[in-house]
Amino acid sequence: MALIGFEHAIAEKNLLRKALLSFGNRNEIIHCEIILPNRNLRLSSWHDNGVEARQLSDISLNQYLLFDLGQNNDALIIAFFESHKGKKYDKVSLFTDLILGLNLKNNDKFFCSEICYRLLKDELMLSLPDKVASQVSPQELYEMILLLNIPQVYV
Repeated sequence: MALIGFEHAIAEKNLLRKALLSFGNRNEIIHCEIILPNRNLRLSSWHDNGVEARQLSDISLNQYLLFDLGQNNDALIIAFFESHKGKKYDKVSLFTDLILGLNLKNNDKFFCSEICYRLLKDELMLSLPDKVASQVSPQELYEMILLLNIPQVYV
């Protein structure tokens, strides 16, 4: 089973980071990632290391709003993230594209909602609205998932 998890601002312990992320995302959802419980993996782009896989045991799933992305797509998800592994976190486009809406992205870096949106739309073929990926915030991606009536998972 694959999940997409959304982190609420209340889970962020660093108050400055919490305020900046809430402002930048224009709401309460500040991070998203793909979670593969059967493989003990979480996949996303993080501000410290960029695109990578991390151990699921590093977090508590009850801090996330989780949605079921279905069965039998772990290999596709892993292949997608492997093809982007090591790419840096995109701090510049986070500001210029996401916060200011300028559509200036011209690099091969990613932030969390951008890479998750690309996976969901381009690889898993979910019927998400056509958007510039670098302008999709975690909050907006969360709202898109809600509109698709994807089942929420409770742990």
